[in-house]
Amino acid sequence: MNGFYGGDTESMGEQSRRLQARSGDLLVLRTALDAVVRQEQAWQGPDADAFRAQWVGGAGAELLRLGERLQVLSGELRAHASEQDAASDA
Repeated sequence: MNGFYGGDTESMGEQSRRLQARSGDLLVLRTALDAVVRQEQAWQGPDADAFRAQWVGGAGAELLRLGERLQVLSGELRAHASEQDAASDA
């Protein structure tokens, strides 16, 4: 063990920015897919209704949850980097 505790805060900041960007990409994709699923009128009937319900309550909701979770993790990583910088400056 080398006795070093902490992190490379520049790298942590970059990772935070990447998480934030990919989260945004995921949420944009979810919005686009949601529009496709909800606007498709050529497919009607109970199977179509069940598919749309599965999207809304399943995959669509999960993508939204995941995108939001990535945003939270990005913020946590950014906060840890700031704490590390503050501790190192002391």
